[in-house]
Amino acid sequence: MRIYRVRDKEFNDYYDDRASGHVFINMTGRVIWFNHGLLEDITDLVVLEWCTGKQDELHKKDLYQGDIIDYLDALGDACLLGDMINKTRGVIKWIPERCQFMAQEIAGNSKGGHYYSHWDTMTKIKLIGNINQHPDLLKQ
Repeated sequence: MRIYRVRDKEFNDYYDDRASGHVFINMTGRVIWFNHGLLEDITDLVVLEWCTGKQDELHKKDLYQGDIIDYLDALGDACLLGDMINKTRGVIKWIPERCQFMAQEIAGNSKGGHYYSHWDTMTKIKLIGNINQHPDLLKQ
């Protein structure tokens, strides 16, 4: 499992998807690209997306900040109303007030808000895409 992935702001692709080189964070917190013996500071050109430590249940892919997932939430509106088939779609976000990653549902709930789902109540988690490469998935 990688601790983070690095997205290029301009081209909207990921450094780990490139054929050569290596990205790391140095002791001062700068993002460094090491490629063919050269070091380049790319901190201002990229966005770090942190790993949640959780995985997609179907493909065992790591889940990162900004990923879009489908899941069943035992405390969500659908499950509370007896619907155990239709999944909720959410975006993984870092919630500073709780110091943790949570999935925020995309569609509004019965109270007009957007619930945050806790990992302990989520099952059948499936990675659909991410908000940067597939913004169309944010529409339901």
